[in-house]
Amino acid sequence: MKFYALCFFALTLSSFSYSQNFDFTPKGKSCEAKKYEQYTTCYSEEHEQPYWVAYELTQAELSIASRDRISPFIEDNSISTGSAVHDDYTNTGYDRGHLSRAEFNKISNVAYRQSYLMSNISPQIGVNFNRTGGDWYNLEELEKDIAFGLDKIYCVSGPIFIDNLEVVGEENFVTVPGYFYKAMLSPDRTQSIAFVLRHDAVDVVSLWDAAITIDELEGKTGIDFFGSLDNKIEKVLEGSFDLDYWKNKAQLGQDQQNQEE
Repeated sequence: MKFYALCFFALTLSSFSYSQNFDFTPKGKSCEAKKYEQYTTCYSEEHEQPYWVAYELTQAELSIASRDRISPFIEDNSISTGSAVHDDYTNTGYDRGHLSRAEFNKISNVAYRQSYLMSNISPQIGVNFNRTGGDWYNLEELEKDIAFGLDKIYCVSGPIFIDNLEVVGEENFVTVPGYFYKAMLSPDRTQSIAFVLRHDAVDVVSLWDAAITIDELEGKTGIDFFGSLDNKIEKVLEGSFDLDYWKNKAQLGQDQQNQEE
């Protein structure tokens, strides 16, 4: 049993260290970047939340046992201008929505606690969006399925500040975004896809209907995703997506998880 645990831990660490070989963090936005154990965030003082949070999601990490939730959420004192705080969201009607899901940060107690930093949080509608059964929740579940199917994926999550809903906050002015996105890149860097969800309580018919190209996402956000790719590869990769590829990997991952239960 000890041997298995050591092997599993080594696999987890090697999977995480793989990300160091390829810089998959976005470019093109003026924001304060902070690297944590399992994700990098780029914080916007203007909107008091990240423009993006980038992380590698691995099957090995997802297989680690769940950890207990943390409350209250944690002010990020490393942000030079100060981050939003827990109370900025209190009584606003919005959840403190993780951009890198807490479940995606279980490699250590430190990593899990870092996922509750307010620099990883955006205001999200709860019922029918952030919570179980909502579009964002379902997109995170799809992200898990794909990570299982591919063993690991590069991910970027964030808000889109178009048609914003309002501004909330007792101490800080926190923008409630009009949309949220996820961008994904396969570990062999041959396939990419993005998803954009309107920030509302109306469920989409299918998450696959929300799929767009990385190029389209860049047009909506002003962010350069996966800019470390060779320019020729990036041009082809980000101009289209193979829906069948991603559907097949998601189904494979779902089947693998069902077998483990």
